[in-house]
Amino acid sequence: MSWIAAPEKEPPVADAVWQSDPAWRVEYERDIGAPRQAIECEPNNAVAWQQLANTYSSFPIYPSMGTEYPAEQMRAALMKALDLDPTNCRVQQYYITAFSGHFFAPRPEDRLSLDETLEAIHAALLVNPDCSALYQMLAIIAEGQGRLDEAIAWHMRRHELAPDNPFVAVCKISSLLSDLGFVEEAETWAAKGREAGFYLCWEYDLECEQSREAFYSENCKAQRLDVAKKIVSSSWSGVFSYREAMYQAQTSDRPDLVRQWLDEGLEKIGSDDPVAILGKNPKRLVSARHEGLELVPIFRDLGLDDAAERMLELCRRDPDDPEQVTFGMDQWLYVDARHRSLTGNKAEAIELLARALRLEAPPLRKGYLDRYNLLFDRALDPLREDPVYAPQLEALINEYYDWLAPARERTAKALETGDWASLRTLIDETPDMLAVVEPEAGPDPGRTQ
Repeated sequence: MSWIAAPEKEPPVADAVWQSDPAWRVEYERDIGAPRQAIECEPNNAVAWQQLANTYSSFPIYPSMGTEYPAEQMRAALMKALDLDPTNCRVQQYYITAFSGHFFAPRPEDRLSLDETLEAIHAALLVNPDCSALYQMLAIIAEGQGRLDEAIAWHMRRHELAPDNPFVAVCKISSLLSDLGFVEEAETWAAKGREAGFYLCWEYDLECEQSREAFYSENCKAQRLDVAKKIVSSSWSGVFSYREAMYQAQTSDRPDLVRQWLDEGLEKIGSDDPVAILGKNPKRLVSARHEGLELVPIFRDLGLDDAAERMLELCRRDPDDPEQVTFGMDQWLYVDARHRSLTGNKAEAIELLARALRLEAPPLRKGYLDRYNLLFDRALDPLREDPVYAPQLEALINEYYDWLAPARERTAKALETGDWASLRTLIDETPDMLAVVEPEAGPDPGRTQ
C-alpha cells in the first residue's frame, strides 16, 4: 500500500482512487488505530512506536481527505522508538532508509543528504557494529556512485555477519561481479545462491549477459525459456510468477507462451484487462512504473496496442518536476528515459540517459541504470533501431564502461589478493567497528573473505 499522490496542481491519481474506494479510508483508520492502541497500553513499547511509523509510511498524501503529511509523525515515532531502544538495529536502518529517499520523504526538506545519511549509518554502526543491514545500505550507496568494487566489499561484510541469510548479499555479489565482467567469479557466487534455494540467482549462464550477440543466441534463449517454465511451476504466489515468466519468454521468441501466461495470470486474478497483470488491485499501478514500462513491449508484440497506450499514460511523469512523485519511488531519470523511448521522444530519452549517467547519485540509489539494462532493456529498442540514435546510445554505453573501469581494476586486484577490506572507504572506519576475518593464504574468489 506504499504509494504517493500527485501534487494538487495535477489530477492526483492516488487521490482519485482514494475517493473512489471508501475502503481505503476504513483501512487508514484501522491501521493507524492499532499501533496507537498498543501505545496507549504500553507507552514504552519501542516495537509499537516503530509499527506506528511504518503505518504512516503506508498512507502518505491524500489532499482531498485533508490527511496531514506524515513525515513529521513518522520521524517522531521512529525517534521515540530509538529513544526507548537505542540498540535496535532494525529501527536505525528503517529510519535511515525512510528519510534518505523520495519514497517516504518526497519533500526535499525532509530528506537526509548523502553526508547526513553516511553520518547516521556511522553513528548506528558505533552502537551496532554487527548490524548486517547497515552494511547493505553502504553497498547500495557505493553501487549508486559506480563504485561497484566497494559495493561488493560491503556485501561481503554483510555476508560475513549473516551467512544464514545469503539472498541479498550473495546474489548481489554475483550480479556486481557479472556487471564488471568477472563471469567465472560471478558464477561461483551464483552457485552459492542456488545452493541456498534461490534458483533465480543467475539460473542461466552469465556469459549470456556479456553481449547482445550472446544474449540472443539460441542457447541463451533456450536457457531463459527454461527459467520461465520454472517460474510458472514454482510456488510463487499471485500473478507475479506469470509476469516474470512473460519477461523471460519475451526474449526467447515464444509469443505464444507469453500470451498463454498473460491469459493464465489474468484468469488467476479474475480480470480480462491486460493492464491488471501488474496486480488485481489497480492501486498497485501507481508504484510500479518500472514494471509497467516493462509490459509495454510485451503488449505491443501481442497486438494489445490499447493496453500499451494505457500503460504508457499511467507511467507518465514530468522529469523536470522533482516534487511530482505520482508513481512512488520509481521516479529516477532512467525510468523517465525508458518512457520517452517507448513514446517516441527519442531525443529526450537520450538526454535523460546521459543525465542519469553523469548525475551525482542520490543518497541510496541511482535507479535502474546499469550495464545490463543499457544493453538489453527492450524499452530502449526504439533507440537501438533508429540510425540516428543508435550511435548515441552506443556512445553512452561506452561512457558507462569507462565510468566503471576504475572499479573493475580494483576488483581484479581484490580477487587476486583477497583484500576486500581496504575497499570499504565510504565511512571513517575504526578497527574495532569494522574488524574482518583474516583471509586464508591464496585468493579464492568464491570464498567469503
